[in-house]
Amino acid sequence: MGSNADELTRRLARLERTMQLWKGSACVLLVMLSAVALLGVAPGQSQLFTAHTIQAQEIELVDGNGLLRARLATSENEVALVFTDANRKPVLFVGVTKEESGVSLMDAGRSRLMLSNGIRGTAIDFFDDKEMPRIEVSMRNGKPMLSVLKPGLSGIVWSVPEQPTPRKR
Repeated sequence: MGSNADELTRRLARLERTMQLWKGSACVLLVMLSAVALLGVAPGQSQLFTAHTIQAQEIELVDGNGLLRARLATSENEVALVFTDANRKPVLFVGVTKEESGVSLMDAGRSRLMLSNGIRGTAIDFFDDKEMPRIEVSMRNGKPMLSVLKPGLSGIVWSVPEQPTPRKR
């Protein structure tokens, strides 16, 4: 039984490293997209637009048909980058708040997979068709956990490590 727990711990540690890589990649992507949006060539011009400082609360990227494809926005409490499909449905969300950062992969606007890191810990959540979390791999308070959740946030079906059962004496 000890080797199974050790294997799970190794897998969760590898998953933690992968999540850190995803977070770093998302930050690099955000910076690159901002640079492309801010320093792009305007139609009909041959010179790059340059400026020392550009300030905006929102930047929208549109395709050749004028359809919104990405939005970078900030508010008092959040910075978010959202990519949309041709039907204007979100397909990728990258967000940062004071308490949490996360990446969410979506299908026609519905969350399917979320990577998050914040004050509650680090987690990967898998969602069902009703956008309810069904599987969670997490590291909360330094403790790894894998949980299969009941539909509708009504509890845990299965979890590793399981809650210890008190022994009868």
